[in-house]
Amino acid sequence: MTTNMTITRGNIIAGPCTSFTVDGNPIGGTSGGVTMERKTTMVDLEIDQIVGSVRKVPSKDVITVTTTMSEATLANLQIAWGIATAPVVSTTPGTETLDVGVISSAIEHALVFVGPCPSGTYSSRTVTLHKAVSVATAKLSFEKDKEQAYQVTFDILPDLTQTAGSEYGTIVDQ
Repeated sequence: MTTNMTITRGNIIAGPCTSFTVDGNPIGGTSGGVTMERKTTMVDLEIDQIVGSVRKVPSKDVITVTTTMSEATLANLQIAWGIATAPVVSTTPGTETLDVGVISSAIEHALVFVGPCPSGTYSSRTVTLHKAVSVATAKLSFEKDKEQAYQVTFDILPDLTQTAGSEYGTIVDQ
């Protein structure tokens, strides 16, 4: 006997990120979407009397967020490269400078991005992440046939000052 699976078409979602902020400042447009991934590594606990694992315990938990910042501003390059000091608008008219020096510590950011959610009661899904560190190489390139953009990957760190269960952040449909 076959059973019919109940499918709610409104729960099948697609659509772009509509807002992305770093430390409360919008980064502008993105290309290629925004991806959040969680990878938990498990260790198998084994005993001599049983073939195979008797239990699994987590040994590592990594959450990453990846996007490409389409707006090639110095402020976005500062975020992508993990530079502590913001770009400075010079007293010389029409110039802005981003100092590129030695990185002595990881710069932590708060991320908030918004996208679509299943239709029905709510209209958007907001992801808030308390501590994010840029870890991937962002290229500054000048090419004839390509737009300049900064690909960035953030590792998400737990914020132990937050409520238990939301140390990394929250995902809210609203």
